[in-house]
Amino acid sequence: MKSRIYTSTIYCFLLMLISMSTFGQNPKQKTKVVLISVDGAADWILDDLLKHKALPENGAFSKMKRKGAYALNMIPVSISATAVSHISLFTGVHPNIHGVVGNNILMPGEEIKSPRGTSGFSASLETETIWNAAMRQGKNVTNINAVGQDNTTPERRGTRTFGYGKKMANSVVSDLTISQTRTAVHVAGFEYVGKLSSKSRAFFKLFKGGEIPVFYFLADSTFDGITNYDTILVDLDENIDNGYIGKLKTNEWSEMTFEVGEQKVASWSYIMDLNPRTGESKVYLGAIGFNPSSPISFKQKMDNKVGIWPCEQDNIKLSKGLITEKMWFDQAERLAKYYQKLILSNIKEENWDLLSGYFTLIDDVQHRFLLKDERQLDYTMENGDRRERYERYIFWAYQTIDSLLSELIQAAPEDVNFIIVSDHGMAPIHSIVLINKFLEDHGINVKGDKVEARAYSTGPAAHIYVNVMGRQKNGVVPKKELSKHIDNIVKICKELKDPVTELPVFQTVLKSSELKKIQIDHPNRSGDVFVSARIGWSISSKLVSGIPSIVPNSFNKDSYSHLDKKVQQFLSSGFMNETGLGVHGNLGTRRKMHAIFYAIGPDVPNRRLSSISALDVVPTIAELLKIKPPKKARGIDVFEN
Repeated sequence: MKSRIYTSTIYCFLLMLISMSTFGQNPKQKTKVVLISVDGAADWILDDLLKHKALPENGAFSKMKRKGAYALNMIPVSISATAVSHISLFTGVHPNIHGVVGNNILMPGEEIKSPRGTSGFSASLETETIWNAAMRQGKNVTNINAVGQDNTTPERRGTRTFGYGKKMANSVVSDLTISQTRTAVHVAGFEYVGKLSSKSRAFFKLFKGGEIPVFYFLADSTFDGITNYDTILVDLDENIDNGYIGKLKTNEWSEMTFEVGEQKVASWSYIMDLNPRTGESKVYLGAIGFNPSSPISFKQKMDNKVGIWPCEQDNIKLSKGLITEKMWFDQAERLAKYYQKLILSNIKEENWDLLSGYFTLIDDVQHRFLLKDERQLDYTMENGDRRERYERYIFWAYQTIDSLLSELIQAAPEDVNFIIVSDHGMAPIHSIVLINKFLEDHGINVKGDKVEARAYSTGPAAHIYVNVMGRQKNGVVPKKELSKHIDNIVKICKELKDPVTELPVFQTVLKSSELKKIQIDHPNRSGDVFVSARIGWSISSKLVSGIPSIVPNSFNKDSYSHLDKKVQQFLSSGFMNETGLGVHGNLGTRRKMHAIFYAIGPDVPNRRLSSISALDVVPTIAELLKIKPPKKARGIDVFEN
């Protein structure tokens, strides 16, 4: 009996000691990880900005270098393009394993004469992602706006997913003139209202068919007895008496919200010009779209707390000279701040272990304004002032992201670890190869019912597929002749020379049997021939007749106005990673393609890492979360001693 009392007393005493030793201390909370991809953040540019102290000492990147961890550089996979690189970041495997071998690829069963193949942003994934692995092991995952997380299939969905925005209709620019005036007694706040008629398109043209007509009304809010129009009211019907969806003021952006089917959308709109006396005016209505999300209650919560997706900045309208650079940058900044608000709103929630976020600002700005090569058409424009202005734009983009990240880190709870990466770098380009035109010029049929081969490009890289009988739908090339066609394509691609340097344009030309060298040898998605251009060059797979197979590039009309009209038309409608001043998609080993890796948080050691692989990101996150990495992940935990 005494023995039992003695044992019980010792047990109680030990419990008391444990209780006293932990009094006032918070129990160890579960580890949380925020993974943010800063699309296009180039290690070579960020290194230079930090070296010259162009970014503030209290900014995110400087702070992470001092108090967290950072890598000398991070080597992306090949092809170093957005869809390809992100899926490798999220799976820890090369493209030959996950299946996304390009931003634009031909899938099994697709007809080779299609102008565009399947987007790498929506292609099915063939291996597990970090968010799938985390959920399988009982973790809660919130995916915010990141590449590959579009909610279309289970492997592209987290516990909660707010998918990357999907446009429903492009923007509208309307030239307006007054057609009818009347005193607006019943329109509160206005002295005069006049109906406007449009000289140009006045409707949203939906991608899936149908139109949403838009009606404009001119208004005077001064109440001084003098006609002085200063406002434009916008509505979706002709009856202004029942209200309106938008009130636009000069020199101000206005958000107009309305519903398209079951989707609530927003158009950020702007008066570009308004004559207060005559009413002659020009109005820009921003594109509309939505975020594919799951569950729907999560989307509704984000729409209510943060707002509706404002859509991307309007590249095509800027290229065509229909909006100003200032308007474009207003859109870019609005979008970046919207992404930050989405991340911040979710960081403060309790019900997550892994949260992913995404910023496109740096990538978007560099595509348009990376002017660093003397061979670029814009290099000497405006007596060099354009080059200096564009340099400031690039700096502004990095500075803005640095500030937004800093605010996120400061606002996050103490138990949150941040991993900040990019998917690839960026390189300035001066010329474009229209690769299908090049193949056609060398006797290969690339269009019509007898297509022999077709190239599908991703920036400065391209997969070339031979239209083989029995393999492709409506194939025309007998299987026994496949090797001959491959050898011919390889030969002519290797012979293409830069007219200035006489160096080969394609730095890498590989047969499908050789693609293992760069880990894009997928058995039924990779091309029969793969080419990767030298830094300074991009590739377009568009089929455009009447222009050369090599053209200089620019987005700016004044830079290419001396070129042939058809070349001008091609350049004015080019994609960002095709005809932009900056592109990505070269082999990941190229210095200008190198990505960034920074980290900070309670579980992140303070250290400088050597060069790491993009495949290392997933195992590092898995170790922080104390889970097993995705089933096929190849990389290592970079924080492991």
